[in-house]
Amino acid sequence: MNETAQGVLPADINDCCFSLYKGPLGYFVRSIGHFCHFPPTRSRIKHAQFGEIFWCLQGEGIFRDQLGKTHTLGPGQVWYYPPGSLHNYIPSPQGFHYRW
Repeated sequence: MNETAQGVLPADINDCCFSLYKGPLGYFVRSIGHFCHFPPTRSRIKHAQFGEIFWCLQGEGIFRDQLGKTHTLGPGQVWYYPPGSLHNYIPSPQGFHYRW
């Protein structure tokens, strides 16, 4: 059982949708997702040409910024990677349930 102070985390979730719409302002939602990951599962480290927002629902995610410093994201907190940045994050040992 994957239990945290916020309750029991669901099993691994990998659900996302991508959009082909590009509005006249140049800003648009490229994709949305709902994930729940546990070690040793992790996201692929990548340079992304888009901004990405992470919203923690349960557990914790450990993010590395552009200077190499790590930051722990907890429930209700948000992390933002700007376009062109290196996306590098992992679930904590208790798991990471989040939306993006």
